[in-house]
Amino acid sequence: MAIRVLAVGNSVTTQTDHRSLITGLLQPAGSTSIRAGLLPSNPAPASLVNVSAMTVGVGAFKALVFNTVSQGHYLVQSDANINLDFEPGEASVARTDRIILRVYNDPQDGSGQTGVAVEYLKGQSSGSATPIPDNSMVLWEVPVPAGTSAGTGGINFVNTAVDKRFYTTASGGIIPVENNGDMTSIVNPYEGMAVLVKSNDVLYIYDGTAWRARSQISVASSGNLTGIVNPYEGLLAYVRDVDRVYFYDGSAWKTSEPRTIANKFMVSSQSGFASTTYQNIPGTSAISIVKDRLQTKLRVDMKLTAFAETAGSSGLQLGVQINGVDYDVAKGYYTSINSYETFSGFAVITNNLIPGTINVTPRWRRYSGSGTFTTNNAISELDIAVSEVFQ
Repeated sequence: MAIRVLAVGNSVTTQTDHRSLITGLLQPAGSTSIRAGLLPSNPAPASLVNVSAMTVGVGAFKALVFNTVSQGHYLVQSDANINLDFEPGEASVARTDRIILRVYNDPQDGSGQTGVAVEYLKGQSSGSATPIPDNSMVLWEVPVPAGTSAGTGGINFVNTAVDKRFYTTASGGIIPVENNGDMTSIVNPYEGMAVLVKSNDVLYIYDGTAWRARSQISVASSGNLTGIVNPYEGLLAYVRDVDRVYFYDGSAWKTSEPRTIANKFMVSSQSGFASTTYQNIPGTSAISIVKDRLQTKLRVDMKLTAFAETAGSSGLQLGVQINGVDYDVAKGYYTSINSYETFSGFAVITNNLIPGTINVTPRWRRYSGSGTFTTNNAISELDIAVSEVFQ
């Protein structure tokens, strides 16, 4: 029958018509086909509970079971736990058993039965799972170790069963799927179809061409950003481990907040420093900052304690080296010897440093005079902070 109508009259509307038309309100998988699966609920549908050593309870659920002969799918509801007894394990091999939902329809499947059941499907003696019959769907797979029985402690179903549940929903509703692969494998998605990918809690909408993440996203770490499928320019994501908001600029994820990296060094003792060219400050090392944008600059703040060792007016210059280039940051001037001074200042590096990891090395030199300088690792301290700034 090419076209059907519901509830016109018994002589017009058949059982097949009823199934096709009622389930037509559920999530489509094409122009005429329907996506089978469990209907989402809280608590989760068909959840397991340990009843005894070899008995498991399957919780309440609603489901749409695919009709293998395509004469209208089956809408099923179970409103209480259903207990299933498992058989002991094989003598020498692990076995894969299954919990399935099965519809019987003798006129179509020749089963001799009419009805529906949650069933235990024992695996084969070789250990492999038994294929599921027509008009069935797998809910769980349960590994049964060799020699398992009630006498050996049985099976902890809740902790060992492998979840094989998949979901459908009313047309236009949100379908929960396990991961990106389950989403991209959906056949014939329609424009506006919504999917929640549970592995990273991201909501996707199919735009007629591709799956696109929508709304603001919350992910556990910045590494999860690379798993987002087809991000669009301007998409926002909150990254929980670093407490930052990132945005997608059309080619890469970048943080929306400038970052600062700071460190404190106790400078190594050094006497007689008088170089007029930049040298690394003893006892310090480079600090690294990730620069996200080409348009931003780096601000460097430095503070150093040191003293003049010999007579003679002397000028001390602090700076940093980036990519082999030295940049002046702060300077001070001595007029007497053995006088502790603290020099501090900042500089904004205006060169167009490309985005990525940038290493910033603390440096110093004598810029005027003839005196020398001393540092003391019990007293002399360098504080340095590097920030990405919009300036």
